[in-house]
Amino acid sequence: MTGLVLGTNGLSLTSIGDTAFKRTTSLKMLTLGTRGLTLGSTLGAASVFTGASALTDVHFPGPVLPAEQVDAILQAVPEQSGAKQTTIYASPMNYWGRLAAGLTEEELAVKPANCFGVYRAGSRKAWLAVERSPFEPKGTIVILR
Repeated sequence: MTGLVLGTNGLSLTSIGDTAFKRTTSLKMLTLGTRGLTLGSTLGAASVFTGASALTDVHFPGPVLPAEQVDAILQAVPEQSGAKQTTIYASPMNYWGRLAAGLTEEELAVKPANCFGVYRAGSRKAWLAVERSPFEPKGTIVILR
């Protein structure tokens, strides 16, 4: 299995159980459509993705998740050249910009297309790239006074 899409039927996904993706070393792309997500139960969030070392693309069509949950997803991804090589595709309109930090000059030179920041705690944990969400409002709102 190299790609998996969960919870895109109206953002109904609410939890992923312990060790659900443990040692899925070929999983490269994950889409999690969710408003709120519980990772793990008795073993904790880190157990869900233990050993999912190939994860490079994570798509979040819904609202921003708490940083602790994003950390748990990215924890299994090994660092290459001092940084995680994962890209989170999400909509800044769904408040993913809250997790974005500015890019260093070195990162500006190698950032992916549509990158609006990085998710970091010390070193880079993931790129943040714009991907329009199917759940954000369509069109333009004009307010006249």
